[in-house]
Amino acid sequence: MTVAATELHPGQTLLFLRSRSRAETVQFAEYTIERVGRVWAHTTGGRAAMRINKHTLVVDGGGYESPGRCYFSLDHYEAERQADAAWTALNQKVTYRRPPNMTAETIREAAALLGIAIKAEPDA
Repeated sequence: MTVAATELHPGQTLLFLRSRSRAETVQFAEYTIERVGRVWAHTTGGRAAMRINKHTLVVDGGGYESPGRCYFSLDHYEAERQADAAWTALNQKVTYRRPPNMTAETIREAAALLGIAIKAEPDA
């Protein structure tokens, strides 16, 4: 998800979720945005200050793997989970072979809906 940079502002609270949490239940930590730069939003709260990519809400891992990402709300988190599940389900159903009932026009329409540019003509 790409976040509009104007959506982040000082004083705003975000929910942080660890990437590799061992907890059986989802546990969020609240962080408050302290300042917003061109690429990073800097926070306070939780265990330590973090910097968050303001376009993806992914937390900087400081040269290592990101420890997690942030969400605007529980609803935002749930919407992202549903989108990921739907994408995974779609990805599993797409095969390398074109189904017999799929026309070039149908494929172009599906690609356009997904924001994918495809070549329209076959190779000579």
